[in-house]
Amino acid sequence: MAQSRKDKLQQEQRRLLDEIEEIKSSIKEAESKKVQSLSQLKSLNSKIEKRQKLITNINYQLENIEGEIIQNTRSVLEYQTEIKVLKQEYAKIISTTYKKGSATNNLMFIFSSKSFHQAIARLKYIRNYSTYRNNQARRVFDAIDKLKEKIDVLNKTKVEKVDLLDNNKKENLTLVEEKNQQDDLVKNLKSDINKLRAKQREKDRASDQLKRQIEKIIQDEIRKRREKRLKEQREQREKEQRENKDNNVKPKPRDTKQDDIEELESTPAELALQNDFMSNKGKLPWPVAKGHITEHFGRHSHPLDPDLIIDKLGVDIKTNQGSEVRCVFSGKVTSIFTIPGLQQCIMIEHGKFITVYSHISLVYVKAGEMVNTKEPLGKVYFDEKEEEAITEFQIWNGQIKLNPEDWLLPK
Repeated sequence: MAQSRKDKLQQEQRRLLDEIEEIKSSIKEAESKKVQSLSQLKSLNSKIEKRQKLITNINYQLENIEGEIIQNTRSVLEYQTEIKVLKQEYAKIISTTYKKGSATNNLMFIFSSKSFHQAIARLKYIRNYSTYRNNQARRVFDAIDKLKEKIDVLNKTKVEKVDLLDNNKKENLTLVEEKNQQDDLVKNLKSDINKLRAKQREKDRASDQLKRQIEKIIQDEIRKRREKRLKEQREQREKEQRENKDNNVKPKPRDTKQDDIEELESTPAELALQNDFMSNKGKLPWPVAKGHITEHFGRHSHPLDPDLIIDKLGVDIKTNQGSEVRCVFSGKVTSIFTIPGLQQCIMIEHGKFITVYSHISLVYVKAGEMVNTKEPLGKVYFDEKEEEAITEFQIWNGQIKLNPEDWLLPK
């Protein structure tokens, strides 16, 4: 159990280091272009967040190491005690053997037997005693070997602890430097706070328009399916009426209760697809091959203005220029449309689940087309003014928006 926890922590540490390096590369590229933007601040915030998680991870590993050191120290003491007892027992055996004398005495002991059966019994006793003595010697040597192994493990664990403490110190120093960079960047960006607020209002308007468009498409689909269902019910009733009339059967009273559809109903194939989608929660591939999240899902304060609240429908993922957007799960392209400020957007249906991809400059697919997991859908829009490529990714369950970070595979 302890080893499993240790492996998981080390795996998480490697993942966090990889994510930090990826974000560092993105920030370095922006700095080389002498660009100071809100996106750069968000990347730095994301980097600091990952660094804090890394420090927490290292602290957990240190706790784990402390437990291992205590356990291994206890094992060393136990083996030392066991060796001491075994040596004492072996010393008594050797002393007893010495007192009994040599092999000649053993022969005399056998030949002095009063009967043949007694001689056989004495021979077995001598052999068993000899075996017992040899076994005790082996137990002593085995215990000594195990003690050496435990001491080696203990020393190795202590070295790991020293390395982790060094890493912890280094990461904390780096975190202080990054927070200083963050303060400087915030100070510089706040000089244009009115411009940034105006830009955020534009983003909010685009987000609201996207939300209304998604809801409209879903409502249209619900209406179409309701009409189709009512048509099928009407045709079924007419068929039953004809059959009842031909067979002189009194028709059943009609149920006038309306069963309005308030959410997307699924066919058996769509139901299987949405169940597969649901079973992959936390395991979906990212919509871009490389990238990091710069804006999280849900309501939160603007990084430069705590009074300005952002209600994010999905997540913003910053990626490299020229990157492609990929489908996170097989499904059907429901709609492709354009929203000012969000460029082209693609909706893909996975049963009642829907994924939305926006900020796309070039679309590869068509509405009604079936697409597969990781299939390229289009090219991420590159903002030349801000020198950044960001795509927004959303997941909906019918008319309910979901947090994509709960569904994507941890990097």
